Amino acid sequence: VNDDDCSLYLSMVVDPNDPIVFADGKTHNLTAADGGTKMYHVMNETTLRIHDSMTYILAPDVTISDSNSDIDEHHATITMDTNSRLFIAGSDIFVSGSNGTEAFPQGGTAVKVIDGSVAYIETVTNGQGNVNEIIISGGSAHGEGSVGGDALHFDGRQTKGSIMSGIYRGGNSTMGTPGNALRVSGSSEVSVVGGHFLGNIYIESGNVTIQQAVFGQSSEILVYPNGSVVFENSCFEFSPGEDEEVIYAKGYFVQDGILGDYQEIPSLSIGGGVVGKTDHPDCNTLLNGIDQPEDPDSLTDDLVTVDDDVLQPPTDDLMATDDALAPPSDDGSETVDDETDSALLEVIVFDDGKTHELAASNSGNSLYRVLNSSKLNIQESATYITAPDGASEPAIFVNNSQLLVLGNDIRITGAVGRADVAGQNGGAAIHATNGATVSLQNANSEGTAITVRGGAPSSGGVGGPALICEGEGTSGYIASGEFYGGIAASTSNYTGLSLLVRNMAEMTITGGNFYGDIEAFGSKIQLNGGLFDDDTTVLANGTGSIITFGNGCFDLERAEDDETKIYVKGYFVGTDGVAGTYQTITARQVDGGIVGKSD
Repeated sequence: VNDDDCSLYLSMVVDPNDPIVFADGKTHNLTAADGGTKMYHVMNETTLRIHDSMTYILAPDVTISDSNSDIDEHHATITMDTNSRLFIAGSDIFVSGSNGTEAFPQGGTAVKVIDGSVAYIETVTNGQGNVNEIIISGGSAHGEGSVGGDALHFDGRQTKGSIMSGIYRGGNSTMGTPGNALRVSGSSEVSVVGGHFLGNIYIESGNVTIQQAVFGQSSEILVYPNGSVVFENSCFEFSPGEDEEVIYAKGYFVQDGILGDYQEIPSLSIGGGVVGKTDHPDCNTLLNGIDQPEDPDSLTDDLVTVDDDVLQPPTDDLMATDDALAPPSDDGSETVDDETDSALLEVIVFDDGKTHELAASNSGNSLYRVLNSSKLNIQESATYITAPDGASEPAIFVNNSQLLVLGNDIRITGAVGRADVAGQNGGAAIHATNGATVSLQNANSEGTAITVRGGAPSSGGVGGPALICEGEGTSGYIASGEFYGGIAASTSNYTGLSLLVRNMAEMTITGGNFYGDIEAFGSKIQLNGGLFDDDTTVLANGTGSIITFGNGCFDLERAEDDETKIYVKGYFVGTDGVAGTYQTITARQVDGGIVGKSD
């Protein structure tokens, strides 16, 4: 095929932002082969069914400017319009909204149901006893002040939804407003019988009933005028927060006569929205003998209205945490490994909520903790931070605070395992948790790169990770730099991870060099750039783990000898429209993890 043939073909390619339309009033079944970088618009009493496992639908990133487009800020991957019906019932199905770009910064909605349409969503077995959750995720926003996409949006009178199970994640926005897990407007009605909601439930106008659900750590239920939410057939008690206008629903959902896990769900009525409940008839019996924060006999069928706009929910541990990588205590106290001489450990704590600058003169063997909404900037060249040998803590620990590394010739290194302690693992260089934000970027391309390196282990140990991002609300951005997992001297292999993102944290990568495996565990990683060592594997580990290769031209090829292994072959494309280095990247998706692409 010559260049002229290519030009002719490309001139006929439909704009990827144009959706595939079904409007014939018939039933259409999407299979795994219908997945990929696409959008669907279903209308005129037409039915769309998605049952096939491994059906992954990822909307293309919007590349046209909003001034030349009729796409609004809530454009959707799947739009159900004018009395149509959507049935998603299967296992290992993934729908994601488009990610924002410089041209169009807002994240896209994954599924939008409007104008009298109906949606039914349920995770079911694949026939072999394996169940990987349906995951519906709003698109990530781009840039300051932008808004993440909603996972689900129901809008319009007679529009209805039934959510039986699945995971619903609002789109990330590191410098703006995250998207909602569920948005309800236009007097629509939604019944929630199950599912995990990682993001707010936002009720502008309409009714939501909840019989079963699990809510993320920072999820809120926001109810505006002409809206209502009712906890049905459950055992909840309403109590005010520190602000008398804030209400928490504390208690249990009930399924088949059995109490679920205890939850404290923050709900907020703004301007008269209704938050209510109906009790299970056997609450007193079910609660008998269970230690409750309040007397369970006080449960009543009250309807409560409150006004407020800020809630701080308690921790909701949906994902198991690897004890070997657990963060240090965040109370500012100093802790010392039993095998480490306490005289070697200097712990410097920033916990005053202010901004602190770290200079080259601060270089040395110290541990830094950034706590309580404080901010640490590292921008001066020749700033070298190294954790003391044998320390059990990361060189820099960031809890509910911000870390900005913007410069050249800056090195952050985790603790090296002590030679006299066999099997001691290397330490992490940077560990961010509990809503922290981390951003790393070289100041210019000519200078020496930022280097973040996990500590080397002692004999028999495992190298430390270069960077850990952990916990819902925690986010990271890597534009450049070099990231090395801890290397074992005996093998010269990177046994530590160059990046670990876990427990609902999110990471966006637009550049950088990575030496050592990258893992998402119950989290989301957006890869829009970067160079990966030949021995580096990108791993999506567990349900809720999503790794997307975006802003590139990639093919995903499954290995013939290993169904979990995928070869990602192709190029990232820079903001200048120029393709980068051709790469073959080894990826794995295990236990329900998902590896996808957005061209």
